Amino acid sequence: MHTSGYDTTKIIAFTTIGVLAGLLIVIISTHQLYPEFLFYSILVAFTSAIAILVAYAFLWKPCSRYASQWSYWRKVNRLSRKHFGEFNDFVQKFAKFPEFNNVSQGITGVLQDLLNKTIKAQGTIIQARISDFGAILKEPISRFSERSGNLRWRKREINYEFLSCLVKEFENYIALHKWLYVDFTVVKAREIGLHKISTTTKRLYSGYKGDYNDFIVAYTQFAGRSAKEELRIFNQKLEKANEL
Repeated sequence: MHTSGYDTTKIIAFTTIGVLAGLLIVIISTHQLYPEFLFYSILVAFTSAIAILVAYAFLWKPCSRYASQWSYWRKVNRLSRKHFGEFNDFVQKFAKFPEFNNVSQGITGVLQDLLNKTIKAQGTIIQARISDFGAILKEPISRFSERSGNLRWRKREINYEFLSCLVKEFENYIALHKWLYVDFTVVKAREIGLHKISTTTKRLYSGYKGDYNDFIVAYTQFAGRSAKEELRIFNQKLEKANEL
């Protein structure tokens, strides 16, 4: 029958307790053979050893598990505080993308230019997407970056669970931004036909794609460095923007 390492240790402990208890019974039954001081010294030593072994057999596993968990959480909470500053830098950098400051620039600016090349039905879809940008992303990102920035002065409150929530929210914004605007731009440009798109639009998107992909690469590298320190919160597989 297979037994774990802890079960084997427990069996050895109880076997030793049994041997010591047996010896103690023999010593007590023949106590008249020993000087009084020696007898009581042996009695104290054996009972102490038995008590220690009993405590070890019953308490070692839960105490060891508690100590291991305490050490792990202490480590990841320390790493969370350590890496929060760099994470916040990425939040602020993302919030400074041009479309978050002016809807006629950045990726929404590229979409605006595409409006001139679309048929009416497609143009309505693109215009609606641009019009929704403020409510979908601009305002939420503004609030999130402000909240994250304020936490720089309260780093002692940061722990693993708190940072995990912040990271999940931020990476959801990144994914939403890419799906609704970056990927959408590529899809609509291809539907219109790349030969119909102006050189200016292509140049604007190319410049934006370079800045966006630089951000994604830097963030995933940061995620990789954190993971090597056993802080596996950040996504190492964020997708870069596609070519038109």
